[in-house]
Amino acid sequence: MEENDERPVAGQAVSHTAVDWLGVEAGGGDEGPKRSEEVRTLLMPLVFLAAGIAALVKGWLVAGIVLIAVLGFGSGLLNIIPLAALIGVMITVSIATFDWDALRSLRDQSPLEILTTLLTVVIVVATNNLAYGVAAGLALYYAGGFAAKALAKAS
Repeated sequence: MEENDERPVAGQAVSHTAVDWLGVEAGGGDEGPKRSEEVRTLLMPLVFLAAGIAALVKGWLVAGIVLIAVLGFGSGLLNIIPLAALIGVMITVSIATFDWDALRSLRDQSPLEILTTLLTVVIVVATNNLAYGVAAGLALYYAGGFAAKALAKAS
């Protein structure tokens, strides 16, 4: 292999990209038995790709089987669970998964960004339509940005 030959590097880049699209962490190609540098560089990401595809298919298969089982056989059980209990679980999960550090970052944001966020949330909650909230938030954000630029140029 020549000193400037970049084919193994290009092959590794392509295979790492394919592996990343499937949600698998790509390796550096140093694992496994010692082979020539070119073979290791090209083959190890493919091994990781095959393992990632297998894990992905297994996950889809298990999720599909569980969903079919719950919908097909567990629908009678789901009717027994009180709605208040389901709502309680939903609220508990939402509190546990909320990023509370985002509230601390409010002091680093401009008043326009805070107002845009609040307006978007209020419209989505009031209308139950995400598209309306996003449209209003974008309109406010860009109108406020244009107004701020116009005021800066005027003064």
